[in-house]
Amino acid sequence: YRNYSRLTDSDCGLDSTPAHPEPVALVREFVDRDGRAEFARGSDWLVNAVLCPGHLPGPDSFVAIDTAVLLTAGIQVASDTAWVPVRYEVLGEASPLGFDPAPATLVDTFLVTRTSAGWRVVAPNMPMRIRATVATEWRELLSDSLRAVIRNAADASRARRAGGA
Repeated sequence: YRNYSRLTDSDCGLDSTPAHPEPVALVREFVDRDGRAEFARGSDWLVNAVLCPGHLPGPDSFVAIDTAVLLTAGIQVASDTAWVPVRYEVLGEASPLGFDPAPATLVDTFLVTRTSAGWRVVAPNMPMRIRATVATEWRELLSDSLRAVIRNAADASRARRAGGA
């Protein structure tokens, strides 16, 4: 455990704007905005949602997902730290150059810490995790054929889950 309460703006670009009074709501909104590709397109919201926005990489690619669900039974909140698990149905990694299918179920536990300005996500996993339904409409970045491949991967993922496979 590291004491994040002593970080300063010079350490990592910490935004001291008061925000995010509740850790689970922060993660829920983070996952939703990420899934809508907001972070890949540029987001002012992200700057005050993460502990060290200056350490975030630029998006060269993204993880295409079918679904993301907060696992409420696994949430743990202490006085200044919270752990919020999220289950993703991953389709694979995508970029403007192609799609690498890697279907899997992934549980990522977000570490959230309380700062003097509110709760912040600590070191979120990158690249972005974008819902396939959003990626398949992303005409300015992805070709028609790439969007079709992602759409087919999402359909196959849903069929596997529906069939219990």
